[in-house]
Formats: sequence, structure tokens, C-alpha cells
Amino acid sequence: MQTSMEKWLDRFKALADEKRLELLAALQGDELSVGELAEVVQAAQPGVSRHLQALGKAGLVVARRQGTATFYRLAADEPLLGGSFGEELRQMGQGRHLSQRVERVLARRRARSESFFDGAEHWDALRGELFTEAAGYSSLLPLVPRGMTVADVGTGTGGMLPFLAQIASRIVAVDLSAEMLRRARAKARALGLREVTFLQGDLGALPVEKASVDAAFASLVLHHAPRPLQALREMARIVRPGGAVVVLDLVSHGLDWLREEQADLWLGFGKDESLDLASRAGLSELQHRVVSRIDVRDRLGCGTTPLELFVLSGRVSAAS
Repeated sequence: MQTSMEKWLDRFKALADEKRLELLAALQGDELSVGELAEVVQAAQPGVSRHLQALGKAGLVVARRQGTATFYRLAADEPLLGGSFGEELRQMGQGRHLSQRVERVLARRRARSESFFDGAEHWDALRGELFTEAAGYSSLLPLVPRGMTVADVGTGTGGMLPFLAQIASRIVAVDLSAEMLRRARAKARALGLREVTFLQGDLGALPVEKASVDAAFASLVLHHAPRPLQALREMARIVRPGGAVVVLDLVSHGLDWLREEQADLWLGFGKDESLDLASRAGLSELQHRVVSRIDVRDRLGCGTTPLELFVLSGRVSAAS
């Protein structure tokens, strides 16, 4: 077993390369793949992979597997990455234009997702196959009692509006895609829903005031978010103390083709992973359960893979 001093020596050895410092600077706020990091630090992928392995061995970065891709983020609560050294990394990120390149990578993620939804003719059919009525009502349980103001974050074509209208006196529906909002407005009119406000905006910077709603809801949205943690933090920001944040999304799976066919940025979230994201977003009283499952045929026609939907809920603390 390593002593405390040996662990510190491993950290300093891992940092004895300028490119590794750049990688840490690039990861200051976001989780990025090897290819994305290679673009940001302007280096070949094999070399970046070797540097990340060294940083991971020293406990400075954490890897997360997503289908055939691997994403990296800074290790949480790592003492070396805070304080004055962390500030030096942030300054490096600005001075060497690393943060600007990270923003370009994230903007490309957003543009890809927005482009898909603007032309998604069959989104309702796909969504309806997995999003059953039982899943819809299960997700509403944390929102009781009735008569609340609720945010439908990433409303899409308004699939959740009929469910939310059963408990909410007012709904704020937000989506990045203008086309999706057009369809959601049409659905609201067809259902006779009057107390719905539609806003165009990004998941990472919701156009909703702080602590202005009683609950925030996101259905099949988080796996399209360029920054899932930031999206959850934004949902928590707009909810009043004691209110609920509720997420319905896909359980972690290995269907890589969904990246291309459905513009999925993330291949679902495992239970521990989603609970960790919610906790880091400042939510408490967390609950997680699977509410729906379908079998998806693989692209070679050789079998099926289960695709599951979970509900994650948490409360915004009074201190938030």
C-alpha cells in the first residue's frame, strides 16, 4: 500500500510534462473524450491517451466508458487541483486559448443536437415507444401536491405537457430548437392548455429566473446535454428551496449507433453515475428507479438489447 508521501510523489511525476498540464487545464469544467482533448491541446490522440493514462494512474483524472468512447474529467476533491495551482491551470486555459477550444467542441455538440431535433420527423414515435403512460405518471409523484409552477426543460414536441397539466397551474416550457417549440405550441393548443409559457434557451443557461418555479422536469433530455452536470445545476437554480428536480432518462447502454441516428451525446447514465451527478448539482433526498423497458434490435439483426428508462428525483435544499 502506498504511503501518503508516495502518492504525492506520483502526482508530481505525472505533472512533469507541459502537455499534461494543458490537459488538466482543458478539463477544468468539462468532461471530454480523447479525440476532443486532442483537438483542444492540438496533439495526436495516441500521445494524449498516454498522458491521460499517467494522469489517471496518479489519481488526477477519472475515466468513464461510454460505448466505444471514453470520457475524462478531473478527479473530484483532489487537493492538488484546487487552490493556487487550480487557479494557475485556469489561467493557462485562458492564456493558451484552451478554454475557447473547449467551447468550440461543446458548441459543436449543441449544434449537432439542435440540428437533429429541428429535422426529427419521427421523434414522437420513438419517444412514445419508451415513454409509456405509466412512466409519465411515475415521474410526477415527486411533484405532488398540485397547483404548482413547473418547468418542462427540453420540452421537445411537448410530450410531457399533458401529464404536467394534471398537477401544474402554470408550465414554463423551454427548448433549444425553434422547430420543437413550434410543435409543442401546436400540441398545447390542441389540448386546450392555456397556462403554458414557451421559451427558447439552452440547457446550460436556462432563460428562467432563479427560484421561480416549484419543480423542474426533464424527460429524455440529459443524454443530449453537452454538459449534464451544468444542466442539472441550472434546473436546481430555477427551483425554489424545497422544490423538486425530476429527470427521466436512459439507463446506461451500449447502443453506439444512437449517437448518429438520434444525436445522443451520452449513452445513458448508470444509477451510481446519475446519483453522483444529482448530488454534485446540490440536490438531496435523492431517489432513483427504473420505470420502463423495451428491447431494441441491433443493427446486424442478431439479437436485441434492453433499453431502460429511469426516474431520478431530488430536492433543492433551503440553503441553495
